[in-house]
Amino acid sequence: MTNQTNNDAPTNHGPLAGIRVLELGSLIAGPFASRMLGEFGAEVIKVETPGSGDPIRKWRVLHEGNSLWWAVQARNKKSITLNLKAEEGLAVLRKLIESADMLVENFRPGQLEKWGLSPEQLQAINPGLIVVRLSGYGQTGPYKDRPGFCAIAESIGGNGDAIFKRLMVAIGRTDFAENPDMASNDGRVRHTELIDNTIAQWCKERSIDEALEVLEKADVPVSKIYSIEDIVRDPQFAARGMIEEHAFGEDSTLKVPGIVPKLSDTPGQTRWLGPKLGEHNAQVLAELGYSAEDIQRMADEGVI
Repeated sequence: MTNQTNNDAPTNHGPLAGIRVLELGSLIAGPFASRMLGEFGAEVIKVETPGSGDPIRKWRVLHEGNSLWWAVQARNKKSITLNLKAEEGLAVLRKLIESADMLVENFRPGQLEKWGLSPEQLQAINPGLIVVRLSGYGQTGPYKDRPGFCAIAESIGGNGDAIFKRLMVAIGRTDFAENPDMASNDGRVRHTELIDNTIAQWCKERSIDEALEVLEKADVPVSKIYSIEDIVRDPQFAARGMIEEHAFGEDSTLKVPGIVPKLSDTPGQTRWLGPKLGEHNAQVLAELGYSAEDIQRMADEGVI
């Protein structure tokens, strides 16, 4: 188990060490992208709203008032707070942009433009800045202003035909396997309910282990649906370093997903879990040239 705080984190030797990423936005898409950059060594500075911060801090399961999602989604990031409705808050943001290599944002299209930070204006502030914009439907088109969240898309292609035949033979339905109307995906779609019910009934009559044994022998891709407990106990996850354990809170530990992809010479690392809101205000602002007095004043005035 690692037991590290921001102050005693391991030395950063990741392949992106020396790259500064500025994260604007919240919840999933943008923060996930910058999280991966941070896992491979980039310095990620997350800008949050004073007082509340990213809503994911309070999502789902909480421990001592902190979300377990937040602990992972914001690992290795520095948190600063800025009131972007205040002109001085925007001035601080522009100074940060001057020093950044990349900006990642996932606001609805048009939000940066409202702050005077269109791609053209960002280019004027920092000509070398890489800007990553993530939104549900992209920055253009008739749906661009719609909110979008990640959805799971499933598709079955023609390369599944042989697997379908092996599956049907394995469960004793050679009539389905030999039915010309079910030989390809477009035909099977017309019989989706019948096929699904047939498979479901076969599974109900067997234990999970019995069903897995039959289907594995038939060379049908199959797996049980894992619970979190199954994942933690599985030797494959352990062998691949896919479960890490870190100190969390005052006297607890938290198991979190490992880092992928697995780079041989410069593997990613968890240097710390998600920080407290505004934990890095003083450090980051001091690096921008703000004095301790300026930082305190901005805190008193609600700028940070």
